[in-house]
Amino acid sequence: MPSSRWRGGYGLYGWERNRRDSPYNEHCLSDDNVHGSPIWEIHSCGFLSYSFHSPRCCRSAPPGRKATTPKKELEKFQGDWQVLSSEEDGFATPEFIVQNLKLTIKGDVITLKGVDGLKLKFGKVKLTVDPASNPKLIDFKVEAGSEKDNLYEGIYELKDGKLKICASTRTGGNRPDEFKTKADSNRVLFVLKREKP
Repeated sequence: MPSSRWRGGYGLYGWERNRRDSPYNEHCLSDDNVHGSPIWEIHSCGFLSYSFHSPRCCRSAPPGRKATTPKKELEKFQGDWQVLSSEEDGFATPEFIVQNLKLTIKGDVITLKGVDGLKLKFGKVKLTVDPASNPKLIDFKVEAGSEKDNLYEGIYELKDGKLKICASTRTGGNRPDEFKTKADSNRVLFVLKREKP
């Protein structure tokens, strides 16, 4: 997986590569600097909002395994999470995002921290899970912010204090059936680690 450049565009983080080969500059994260010189520019940060649709690719839980209710499953998500790694369409997310973006999950609501551009666009994100499917389904709906009412779909794996999510970066379908992204897939993959209290 390439990590030296970010193809970006208008997906999860909404970064687009400048034509100049200048070094990455974290100051481009501010909304008033999108016309500056840095290689990365915020255009339309599209973070996590997923509608719930059961796709053909997803199967029910294997026979013999007792299904966990969505309410019970959400209890495992509660707390603060830090991004360990992230990629979109096969390219690594800028390191500044990985180092600074954090999520707090309380009930069925996700709150973003650490990146102002994302917080303005996604002030409140409602989370829905379906642990009975295989892979497990995770959906998000933006309820506050400039991206209000946008819907997206994803899958997740929660294991050993880490949460792995692969999701579509466009609305209206395209739910992944595996934890992988590639060029022009319109998908994002990221891994979160639970922070200690």
